[in-house]
Amino acid sequence: MSVTEISQREAINEALRLEMGRHPSVICIEAPGIASEVTAGLDQLFAANRVISLDPTERTMVGMAVGMALEGLRPVCEAAAEELASRGLDQLAEAAKLHQREHTQVPIVVRVLCGQSTDGRLDPDGPERLLLPISGLTVLAPATASDAKGLLTTAIRDPGPVCFLEDVDMYDAVGPVPQGGHAVPVGEARVVCEGTRATVIAYGSAVAPAQRAAAELDAGVEVLDLRTLQPLDRDGILESVLRTGKALLIEETEVLSEVARSVTATIWDAAFEHLDAPVRRVSLAGVDPQDRLAARAEAIKKACDELLAY
Repeated sequence: MSVTEISQREAINEALRLEMGRHPSVICIEAPGIASEVTAGLDQLFAANRVISLDPTERTMVGMAVGMALEGLRPVCEAAAEELASRGLDQLAEAAKLHQREHTQVPIVVRVLCGQSTDGRLDPDGPERLLLPISGLTVLAPATASDAKGLLTTAIRDPGPVCFLEDVDMYDAVGPVPQGGHAVPVGEARVVCEGTRATVIAYGSAVAPAQRAAAELDAGVEVLDLRTLQPLDRDGILESVLRTGKALLIEETEVLSEVARSVTATIWDAAFEHLDAPVRRVSLAGVDPQDRLAARAEAIKKACDELLAY
């Protein structure tokens, strides 16, 4: 399959365009603002009733999307992380309950906008703290342009509700992306780089600095990109940690997230006797100088050095 170098913004747009062209039931509900360029051009390609612009009131968006999904459509809407928590979370939880307990198809995708550039709309503790406790909800966190396209494609085709964590600070990140149809399976972590001495577990925007740190250390550090936060790839996590004997979690949030709790519990429950050191965690919340990537990589390198020396 041929690939092309495009940004994450373009990759998300491409996934939306291809899936809307593939299936007439896919509807895009957008709001003017920071993510406008992601849906740019879709209104010119498709009928007006397939690209709907609304004021950024997430309760309205999510409620409308749930109603559309119950009528056989496949809506994709957007919501800022902090505003979703206060306005649309109850409707999303109800959709997940309908899908899981009553086996009702509710194919809704919520593109959850997060990151430091959301003009104060960022949930400082991470949207995952509110989303992961919702049983039956799939939560995706792409770290590359390729996964942004592939995971969103899979999300749109899913019969149940999916939250797609869209970090606006990664919109300009460019990477190789397969042309044409491209889908990434849900629930499969990705080994970014192989190693035998320690496993660094990350997701979203924490993956790039983790990869850079591992490359600069050149000390046998394996980097595992979770990609799916719910359902978690427990087998993939355990396979890596059992091979290396050490685990380091990297997160954007200052507080311990639901993801970290789930990953740590998985490791302690099934790999405790095989660990050569306690599971450690590094928060990147306070690392925000001018050269953000380099500074974050340095913080991870320091933690890796300490873990390797344990």
